[in-house]
Amino acid sequence: MIDSGTFLFESLLRSCTKGEQPTLPEYGKMGVLAIQVLKELAQIPCNMILTGHIDYYKDDVRGKVHAGILVSGKKLKVKLPLIFDEVYYLEANEESGGRVDYTFQTANNGFIQARTRMGREGLFKLREPAHIGELMVKAHIIDKIELGKGGCVALKRKP
Repeated sequence: MIDSGTFLFESLLRSCTKGEQPTLPEYGKMGVLAIQVLKELAQIPCNMILTGHIDYYKDDVRGKVHAGILVSGKKLKVKLPLIFDEVYYLEANEESGGRVDYTFQTANNGFIQARTRMGREGLFKLREPAHIGELMVKAHIIDKIELGKGGCVALKRKP
């Protein structure tokens, strides 16, 4: 798990600039480096989760406002989600009594650019409980979730 991608990409930009004010070519270099790093990490045989802060930006062509991951560089903001099969947005809603309910938005609604491959063909609703293991069970990727030693969650794969 990379928490948070926003800070990871800021660190990559600092490594490209050696502490100086970034120039346009350095933003491009950071974007290429970020994609390379994530593609390398994606080769590790496990699920990769990247969190990021949300940024609201205006589409220069249509003038629509969208939400995406907060990163430096417009191109990276568009390319980054393409690396991932699942792109969710976490929402917090206050329930009665002050309890907070967390949900993932799993599909594009024209503003938030979420999407799912694992929950395609109507398997997932627009908003699902924010529990990746439960979504994997619902999508028949795994059979069950078990509590392991030290409270760790063990996801049992289908044979």
